[in-house]
Amino acid sequence: MITEKMTTLMRTLALSLCMLLGLPAYAETLPNFLIMMADDLGSADLGCFGSKTIKTPYLDKMAGEGVRCTQFYVPAPSCSPSRGGMMTGRSPHRLGIYTYIHKDTVAHLQSDEITFGKLLKQKGYDTCFVGKWGLNAHNDFKNEPTPSDHGFDHWLATQNNSIPDHKDPETFVRNGEVLGKVEGYACQIVVDEAIKWMGNRKDKSKPFCLVVWTHEPHLALAHPEQFSKMYQGQGLTEQKQEYNANVSHLDYQLGRLLAEVERLKYQENTFTFFASDNGAKYGDKNLAGDSGIYRSGKGMVYEGGIRMPTIIRWPTVVKPGTSDNTALSTLDLLPTICSITGLPVPADRAIDGSSFYGHLKGEEFERKTPLFFMNPRTAALRRGEWKLVVNYETTAGHDGMLGYFRNRELLGFETKGVKAPQLYNLNEDVSEKKNVISRHPEIAASMLQKISNISRNVQKDMPDQPGPNFLPPKLYLQLTEANPNMPIPQQYRRRGGSKK
Repeated sequence: MITEKMTTLMRTLALSLCMLLGLPAYAETLPNFLIMMADDLGSADLGCFGSKTIKTPYLDKMAGEGVRCTQFYVPAPSCSPSRGGMMTGRSPHRLGIYTYIHKDTVAHLQSDEITFGKLLKQKGYDTCFVGKWGLNAHNDFKNEPTPSDHGFDHWLATQNNSIPDHKDPETFVRNGEVLGKVEGYACQIVVDEAIKWMGNRKDKSKPFCLVVWTHEPHLALAHPEQFSKMYQGQGLTEQKQEYNANVSHLDYQLGRLLAEVERLKYQENTFTFFASDNGAKYGDKNLAGDSGIYRSGKGMVYEGGIRMPTIIRWPTVVKPGTSDNTALSTLDLLPTICSITGLPVPADRAIDGSSFYGHLKGEEFERKTPLFFMNPRTAALRRGEWKLVVNYETTAGHDGMLGYFRNRELLGFETKGVKAPQLYNLNEDVSEKKNVISRHPEIAASMLQKISNISRNVQKDMPDQPGPNFLPPKLYLQLTEANPNMPIPQQYRRRGGSKK
């Protein structure tokens, strides 16, 4: 990493040059942001993170030009909570988003949430979002916020997945206009839009924020045949061949984007970030990605579900070809962007992330809030080398889980609501194979109390909206009119809904 003294000198020279040429000062003093994220990519699915079979030369090249972050976390092991947390710097459970948002619900990221897109737009940045949004139920639904409402001047997005699969998807919406079937492959369509947007900006001296959240390698898979051929004759199952090919196609398309950033001479002054929204699909190993040495995957708060392969490239700040083992999180992205650009961190709400800008420059990183992870029925807390995993007892489903967290009487974790707590020392057991809670009951008790306190704090911010994975009662009742035999879930009875 370059020294602070050299950084200051370079910025001073750049500012002087801008003044001499009559260019806006922000052209050199404010960096661009390129934030890329894959969908369901495993912790060990890139060559630069240990894959022996999947070819990812372009992301490997990016890693060689930047820093590999080997302990970079997401706040939840599923898509919508992870995305909401990254955008806002807040625990996704403060947002009322604790599992993926189903397309038939009304759950969404509330319009009064402050995203880094909003902040950078206010700072004068050009802003663009392309890819899988995952933060509302209908991108074209006028009563739900879209990327436009969260700070993005231009957007091309799907509500959730690329449907029917990655080839010729039918779910893209551009700036509120439903496009119908779009020919091509999802990540190619997304990268094409990003490249076109960069080239069409009216004032190219302005800094920009470009967010690229791909659909790959989430199922259902599709990609050009040339990538499938790369993995034939290697003794792999057909499913594994296709998964590997999908990751390589994703890598190729992101390589096109990175090459365009370099061609336009943005690379030196661009903070470029890559991660995944959660871990590899867990279960069938023929279809799943690879979590490597980490336990489990998507949907689980073990390391394989929340520790993501992450790369940061920023030539003027980050030393190339390095690795960093500090525990960081996508929740840290918003406060980091604020530190870099001189924006104040929102003070009217809880921000759970901490800036790592100083750390990128070689300073010691200090986390203000412990790393806290939650899924509908599980939670985990990371404190130093220690990690506590707890499971909640509930039969009410996801919607009932929201009620669970809003009910203070049910948050007495010390006496009820918890079964089989697990304590791991990640310095000694990163694969989480040895539960050492019986040897360190005092550490577990302290961390359990911390989880309880955080949950009580989080519950105060939860918006009053239906659970992300359930139909709202009115819509459900409309459906039951057409099908009188549909059962009424318990959560709708609690709300007072009934069939007529």
